Amino acid sequence: MSTRSRPTAPHLFRWRVEIPHCTAQEQPEESVPGRDGARPGVHLFIVDAAEPGHALAEALARAESEDARRHRRHAPLAIEPDGVSVVKLCHVA
Repeated sequence: MSTRSRPTAPHLFRWRVEIPHCTAQEQPEESVPGRDGARPGVHLFIVDAAEPGHALAEALARAESEDARRHRRHAPLAIEPDGVSVVKLCHVA
């Protein structure tokens, strides 16, 4: 049996990161019942990271991708400490 120690990798956790943004409706109000011109939205990311700060950084990097910007119709993100939610979901093996 070998007594050589294995390198230890950082423990990864799965995180849910919610970043608020504001969406603007481009269609007239009568074509979309019950919706006003600008309303808040949330961009949700599931990321694997060792710490909450790393999870937020990963989510912000993903939020700046072309696909993510197109998904939220190029609405600006509202990156404020009270608005952003970072929640640990589970341990990743």
